Amino acid sequence: VNFGAGYANLDGGKNGAGRVRLVRAGQSFGSFDVLSGAQVFVTPNPLTFGAQNIGSTSAAKSMTLDNTGGQALVISSIAPQGNFAITANNCPSTLPVAASCTLGIRFTPTASGTLTGSVNIISNASGSPHIIQLTGTGQGAALSVSATSLSFSSQFSGTTSSPQAVTLSNIGGAAVNFTSIVINSD
Repeated sequence: VNFGAGYANLDGGKNGAGRVRLVRAGQSFGSFDVLSGAQVFVTPNPLTFGAQNIGSTSAAKSMTLDNTGGQALVISSIAPQGNFAITANNCPSTLPVAASCTLGIRFTPTASGTLTGSVNIISNASGSPHIIQLTGTGQGAALSVSATSLSFSSQFSGTTSSPQAVTLSNIGGAAVNFTSIVINSD
């Protein structure tokens, strides 16, 4: 591209993209990026989910995909990996220049701790595939006991001692279902 007498010309790069520096008579007017191919810009990136009970599904979080390039973005595939699923997708197979679309992502942990995954976007944009990192925390049930043993004073046979309390607390993020409680004695 020629900008006229005395100005710098376009230094083309991959896919017609390049960098232009405008200079005239020794004065610099700055550098500008020139994007002529399709470009993918995704927000938020990374996408982070909070703590979620194992086996339960989070509310959907939105992710926006923008075509910031100078050509239509042809999307071949948008695929989640790991403990994540796409539950809403209004992205067309061809996204026009300066257009955007959204994805709804949900998290269903299968284990406790920090879990990672991704959304992989395959398109005609430079740098494809674009891998968007996803993170969430799986949490399970956890119990706390106020006492692990009890001591009773001497007691005559056939009499009942004073009661002693033991408190069992669920300090985890998931419900606890008991199938039985057993008392052992020595």
